[in-house]
Amino acid sequence: MQQVPKSLVLPSLLPLTQVIQHPSSCIGFCSPGNALLKLATTAGRDLSLSSPPEREAPTPLHAPEELAGALRRGEFEVHYQPVISAQSGQAVKAEALLRWKPPGHLPISPQNFLALLEASGDMAEVGNWVLRQACHAASHWPGTRVAVNLSEAQFSKRNFVTVVKQVLRDTGLQPSRLELEVTETMLMTKSCYAARALQRLRDIGVWVVLDDFGTGYSNLACLQAFPFDGLKLDRSLVRPLQQRDVRSLRIVQGIVELGQRLQLEVTAEGVETPRQLRALQALGVSLFQGYLFARPQPHWTLSSMNLAETSGACT
Repeated sequence: MQQVPKSLVLPSLLPLTQVIQHPSSCIGFCSPGNALLKLATTAGRDLSLSSPPEREAPTPLHAPEELAGALRRGEFEVHYQPVISAQSGQAVKAEALLRWKPPGHLPISPQNFLALLEASGDMAEVGNWVLRQACHAASHWPGTRVAVNLSEAQFSKRNFVTVVKQVLRDTGLQPSRLELEVTETMLMTKSCYAARALQRLRDIGVWVVLDDFGTGYSNLACLQAFPFDGLKLDRSLVRPLQQRDVRSLRIVQGIVELGQRLQLEVTAEGVETPRQLRALQALGVSLFQGYLFARPQPHWTLSSMNLAETSGACT
């Protein structure tokens, strides 16, 4: 099990007001995008921070063979990315993200190996390992939530709710500090089971969030059929806000208003520039997540700012 510090701390997190009003203050903090942010500030315009990807290795040539037994060999890591409250300007939770680090390689992000993991039949086991790691880490944080992405293989297990309850008992994490993210695809394949499972999770106090909202064919049907506490705007809806795209602004505004009417917490992911942040603020988005604040990092590299004590307010 990964060693966990007594608090999760973030070296690259700045108050929202400072990010919005003085984007140059991110220089040296929003690494490795700081050079781009400096260029954008000097040029008097916003520039997306998405160009420099997270430093990682390509998928190994013999990935299926190398992936087999990776969990047993301790090659998986959990990285954390903070989520910022629009109301307080503080980081109120962190999303747990899986990384694979074979010997001699840089960490590999999930899009490069998840299909292989699913094909191997190990997805549910690895997903439950991430859940346990995240809950264990969050139990050492002061009053903040941890968000965990669920896989279809993991969620479809009939004992999944029992697994969640056991992990919460073992780690001592309060259910209200765990957030589980699900996608439309996972829910629509086994809708009757999914509705019951989600309600059972909410009944014990776990937060349930619809992830990647705006990318599925039946997102509205999902909101009607299943119980949720929140939804996450997909980055594909956030990206066009950089160009002040009126159509995109109206779409996001409609989703935010719908979320508010349904009393759902609305999170925007993929926030990379002050311009995007200002637009999302004006539209009433509740929470922000993205490279503008911090990249996903393993806990042992987070060293200067407590997750629950980030100062500043959103104005």
